[in-house]
Amino acid sequence: MYTMITTRSKKLQIFQTAVLIFLLTPSLFLSQSKRYQWKFNTVAHQLLQIEENSESGSVPNDFDAKYQLLDNTIGNCLRAVKGQDISTIKDKEQAEKILRMIDSAIFKERFSVCVKVERLSEALTLKRKGSLGCFYTDKDWKINYRSENYTKSDSLYHVDCDLLSFIYLGVGDVLKLSFHVVEVPYHTFIRWSLPNGASVNWDVNTAKITTDDEYRKGILGITPGFNKETELKLQYLKNLTKNELIGYYYFVVGRSLKKERKYPEAQTAYLKSIQYRPSNYIARYCLAFMIVFTGAYHSQDDFLLAEKVAGEAYHLYPEDQEVVETYACSLALLGKFSEAKDILKLFLHYDTDLYNAFEKNENGIEVFKKKHTVID
Repeated sequence: MYTMITTRSKKLQIFQTAVLIFLLTPSLFLSQSKRYQWKFNTVAHQLLQIEENSESGSVPNDFDAKYQLLDNTIGNCLRAVKGQDISTIKDKEQAEKILRMIDSAIFKERFSVCVKVERLSEALTLKRKGSLGCFYTDKDWKINYRSENYTKSDSLYHVDCDLLSFIYLGVGDVLKLSFHVVEVPYHTFIRWSLPNGASVNWDVNTAKITTDDEYRKGILGITPGFNKETELKLQYLKNLTKNELIGYYYFVVGRSLKKERKYPEAQTAYLKSIQYRPSNYIARYCLAFMIVFTGAYHSQDDFLLAEKVAGEAYHLYPEDQEVVETYACSLALLGKFSEAKDILKLFLHYDTDLYNAFEKNENGIEVFKKKHTVID
């Protein structure tokens, strides 16, 4: 009798537990699987999604809040220009009026320009004012709305030129405006191709219309000048295509992951950047640099990859001394010391210490590390 009661009691406990699990599981499942649904599907959202998928351990709920912030910001911009006939914009003055409306709507969401952020996920994270060492100083009366929003906010969303340009692209996607990201040394800006064939350059950092020639001459604190040869070789002042933009952002993500010493994930991002932007040297150079100098790579296959991408970077941009030296060291890692010396000597003012290391059949890595920052 006791055994029968005990058995029934255990069966009842098992049944009750099963019912409880059944009742709880759907809510647990839903809480884990239900994601925020984007209101807008823009290039800004897509770039943020690339970042989310590039890093293992990313938290979906954290990214959902950022997608929602993008939606809210773009929605505010749509309301700001409501009633404006943007389809008939023909001149610089009309374009500037619309661009300033958009800029004002963005900065009302507590955005502030700060070059010390690299990824969209950082830009879309609220941080205490001044915590990144960035302070707003522009006194231009045309953009006093930026200083007013900065002054009254204790916490801010910090954006630099490319991340802010991505937000503008998102607005352009929804408004059907022909916005493009354009690259110059250490800087990006937005170019608006108007319906009549004219175009306007909008510098997102300064919130001012800026000409191509002003960028060529250089703008203090924004970008150095460059000549026509460099412009053509590195494709400055060219509208980035969608694929090139994706390649650009994979590079940004790779560089950030490398700084966090997440080398396998950084390598994947760099390779994606090369895939989407095959004519650009920078991701190849950075991948080779990471393999050769960080000490995180040890296999022959790794060194062969470094030689391949460093060689490609060199052929795309042989004028960069660090590209030349990285390529030479990648050759030396494979025991190709004569080739390493030959490549190094092609640079007019080559590093004689590095050359002497190759003369001694050394890979030159320690010599390079004494003169350069490797873990940046």
